Amino acid sequence: MGSHEILVDDDDDAVRLASRAADHDVAVEPQVWPGVPHVLQGFAALLDDADRALNSAAAFLERTWAG
Repeated sequence: MGSHEILVDDDDDAVRLASRAADHDVAVEPQVWPGVPHVLQGFAALLDDADRALNSAAAFLERTWAG
């Protein structure tokens, strides 16, 4: 999530979804990237943080699905 994401606050959807998923033993690894917008991964060709965020998400999926 980008820190400028409208759904990132503790009382809003993104954090609440991650918390509820974790409560039901779903693997989650929420990350908040500072100073970036909504759907930051879509800017991977332009922003280094977006590229790192996309790679981080891919690594999470590989770790999670490997087992």
